[in-house]
Amino acid sequence: DLDLPCLIGEYNVTRATAGDPRRQADIVARFLAGAEEAGYMGTLLWSYDHPATESPFGLLRPDGAWKPAAKVMRDHSRR
Repeated sequence: DLDLPCLIGEYNVTRATAGDPRRQADIVARFLAGAEEAGYMGTLLWSYDHPATESPFGLLRPDGAWKPAAKVMRDHSRR
């Protein structure tokens, strides 16, 4: 248990590490569940991205559509 509110900042998994966008989403989902279970007040993902630059960490495809990990983040935040 955490005695004081604690926020995890700047986490993510790259495409190279995950291998593909679905695996990236699975890893993000497990991370979010683990952080919540451990009592963290929240998390900050690095980085959302800009569609023109498709970062290896980003949540957007070049056409601006959300990658699966972005949908995981959205759904987790609505709970």
